Amino acid sequence: MATTPHRIAALLLCTTAGACSGAGYAEMVAGLNPISYWRLGETIGLTACDEMGVSDGLYISGLTLGVVGPIDGNTAAEFDGFLAHAAIGHDDAYLLDAGAVSMWFKAHDARSRQELFSKDSTNYDTGGHLTIMLKNTHAEVRIQSTTTSYWLESANFDVMEWNHLLLTFGPAGVQLYINGELEDTDPYTGGLGATSGGIGNHEPIVLGANAWQSNNLVAIPLKDYFKGQLDEVFILDYQPNESQIANMASPTGDAGGDTIRIFQWQTVPPVNKN
Repeated sequence: MATTPHRIAALLLCTTAGACSGAGYAEMVAGLNPISYWRLGETIGLTACDEMGVSDGLYISGLTLGVVGPIDGNTAAEFDGFLAHAAIGHDDAYLLDAGAVSMWFKAHDARSRQELFSKDSTNYDTGGHLTIMLKNTHAEVRIQSTTTSYWLESANFDVMEWNHLLLTFGPAGVQLYINGELEDTDPYTGGLGATSGGIGNHEPIVLGANAWQSNNLVAIPLKDYFKGQLDEVFILDYQPNESQIANMASPTGDAGGDTIRIFQWQTVPPVNKN
């Protein structure tokens, strides 16, 4: 004899940060409303696609695409340390008085200097120049007004391991985070726009090389090429909060939260009892 179908309450355990969606890293970033988002997950071609459609980049010389990255379901780009870089055109959306730059990196060696992100050129120009670099096993940042360079430095990071780097700037000052931990701060409140003291930074963005000796408004010449892998680079137009910072530094996009219990009714098929 078979019993009639019945319903049971199934217990789902979720976190407040990720709910029950399992949405993943890209969905977390999309929820932050980035200005631009380069996943660097292409496997062929020369275009580093901006998921937000603001400014696609161009892969130039010596990159290997489709390598294993820190995020499940998405690959990373590998730079050879000689000429490989990605060049991204300027957009006025990047003239930010407050913002953040986030990325994952995996350095293959501890050379004296190699650059991750450079929106820069020779001299101070119209303000707002920014370069994010690695020096041996430390991350360093230089951000400029029209007259002054401000420097930040991290403690040691692990070579040949994936690390998350976040730089924030604006009214709360400049902060450098590695793997979700605050490493250094500066009270400077300028950004990439008019708060730098001029009309702001109109230089292109270079991933994987140093542009601070380049000519104005072009990405040549370059130096200090990065040897390693980059992934999930994005720009925000605000300074994120602690919870958002923790999620950025988690490969799942979910640093955890309070566990909540949700009961969901499910229909169970009849059970034969013969």
